[in-house]
Amino acid sequence: MKAIRTVLSFMALLVFFSCNHKEEAALPSDVKNLRAEPRIGGVMLRWDNPSDMNFMYVTITYKIPKTGQLIRTNVSHFADSLLVENLLAKDGEYTFELSTVGESKGVSPNSLTVSATALRKPPVITEYSEKIDFEVGALSANASDPSEGNLANLIDGNLTTFYHTNWHEVIPYPHWIQFDLSEPVESVKYISWNRSGSGGGNADEVSITGSNDGSEWVELGRVLSDELPSTGGARFESSIFSKEGMTFQKIRYNAIRGRGGNTWFHMAEIELHKAWFVVEDPESE
Repeated sequence: MKAIRTVLSFMALLVFFSCNHKEEAALPSDVKNLRAEPRIGGVMLRWDNPSDMNFMYVTITYKIPKTGQLIRTNVSHFADSLLVENLLAKDGEYTFELSTVGESKGVSPNSLTVSATALRKPPVITEYSEKIDFEVGALSANASDPSEGNLANLIDGNLTTFYHTNWHEVIPYPHWIQFDLSEPVESVKYISWNRSGSGGGNADEVSITGSNDGSEWVELGRVLSDELPSTGGARFESSIFSKEGMTFQKIRYNAIRGRGGNTWFHMAEIELHKAWFVVEDPESE
């Protein structure tokens, strides 16, 4: 009987030490060489994983400095980096704490920390525009063809009609189309369509100018030859043109020259748009 009790006691000790050994084995080593690299709107964390067989993943925690909100993320043992995004430079320094976790959810007794400040996020600039509606009386031109220079064709919404500058006689460039606005604008853009079924007759370079009195004109921008499509019916949308600190109530589309040396140009349709930018800066206080 005494021998049986001795055997049972020995077995209990074995189980006890075995369990303790497993608990100890469940705690993985810490990562090494933890570092933080600032990124635009974020921080890249990198580290060297332990070689322990029971190492499963790392847990990364950090607080948003401004609000104190706690963020926790788990990263598999297959990875050794994490890009933490949606951070703001204005919030200041972020401190990241990293712990290793074993297969039985045992967490390493030590944790590593590293701190960094995200690089500033750039402002988000959004473009908006609004088509300006015209009656034909608000349009004028300096080189309309006597038979095919109907300005109404430019704003009738019909891509099968067209406007043509004078091809019966040579009129020096620029050939312009003027829009008289009901109110001043700071910035404009235009959308145009080449004449359908007749490629290569469009303007080869365009200047957009603005004025208030019709005498003094200011160039707002240019569209160069390689930006303009030459195929029949092609649609073109310009960038936004403006002159800082100025507004204009008259806008001219100026054809600087015709495609292929033509002394004229033609166009199916044109729209003038009032345009503006909205700037949203996530880093502003």
